[in-house]
Amino acid sequence: MLIQPVLKSGKTGLLKKWNDSSGNIKTQVVRSPFVQIPLGVTEDRLIGSVDVEESVKTETTVSSQC
Repeated sequence: MLIQPVLKSGKTGLLKKWNDSSGNIKTQVVRSPFVQIPLGVTEDRLIGSVDVEESVKTETTVSSQC
């Protein structure tokens, strides 16, 4: 199955393609939200930074939302 963005003919979303049992190619536009983010954005800027104190206590990576 292949999923790719679609931005034409008044439809926006993801184009889902797959082969049915007969070998025919089927397609469907699946609605999905698009979010524009700047190129080169880092993970901490996008979802927050790492809470070092809590990460050390729990021995797992804990993110803190900004």
